Amino acid sequence: LAALGNAATFAIFITYLRRGRGGDMRPTVILGALTGVVLAALIGDGVLSAPLHDILLCLAWGAFAQTTGMTLMLIGSRGLPAAEISLVAMVEFVLAPTWAWTVTGELPTPLSATGGGIIFAAMLGWSFRRARLDRPVPLRPTGS
Repeated sequence: LAALGNAATFAIFITYLRRGRGGDMRPTVILGALTGVVLAALIGDGVLSAPLHDILLCLAWGAFAQTTGMTLMLIGSRGLPAAEISLVAMVEFVLAPTWAWTVTGELPTPLSATGGGIIFAAMLGWSFRRARLDRPVPLRPTGS
């Protein structure tokens, strides 16, 4: 249910992101972050408790890495269709196991590697198709 809810709310977010491309979408991102904080505070009654070190790491991740990525997505959404924004956002899911493997030595499972390969292949295929469609067609001589 959490994965389905995440996919649905991400689709809604991307749709509204494209629809509101002329306006400032940062309040939407801030509202989402505050909603997450409130839900974590309500649910985290010891079941989801974490050491202070981990909480500080999560705060740093949210303040810098996630904020940078989300800001770049907000800027990029001005010129891309919603479907392409969501496809580009999949890069994060492909690269996350790669970063974990590179930084901590944690090997991705075969299913993770397969899923990442499928997403990466789809992105490459779409990118080549888009590049071919966006390429200007050479003009033919008219014979005069």
